[in-house]
Amino acid sequence: MNYKALKWIKKKHKVFRKYKNSSHPACRRVSKIASWETNRAKYNSEKKLAENIKKDTKLFYAYIKGKATRVGKKNLRFCIL
Repeated sequence: MNYKALKWIKKKHKVFRKYKNSSHPACRRVSKIASWETNRAKYNSEKKLAENIKKDTKLFYAYIKGKATRVGKKNLRFCIL
């Protein structure tokens, strides 16, 4: 997770505390941007991981091991693809 995504998540929490309604237009807008930034940060980190797989195999296998414990070993092949 990068700084920009964390900034939007904090802003989302701040706006929700102000309006206390997730269907308020301001909350919806900030929530959408926060989720977009989070997905973008995840994509960029996975892309960087894939680019450096030859140089840094330890990091790659640590990431895959974490995925296997979260998703389950049966569905691991779908996470890698």
